[in-house]
Amino acid sequence: MIRDTSAQDRPETVLSNALLPFYSTKRGGTGVGLALIREIAEAHGGRVALANRPGGGLVVTIALRGDHRLR
Repeated sequence: MIRDTSAQDRPETVLSNALLPFYSTKRGGTGVGLALIREIAEAHGGRVALANRPGGGLVVTIALRGDHRLR
């Protein structure tokens, strides 16, 4: 879990689009960072979730399935 403690909440439109390829709110941003993280997590049976923190900021949760045995 990654926590951003800034006082700023992200609008729902940003949270719902932030994991899509090439979506960025930053000038000059490429929009590949979070999309790449999502792709890697899903390739391993996991998921990525974004949510506003109560009182401001953002929480990024990366959950992977429990089977991590080497093959």
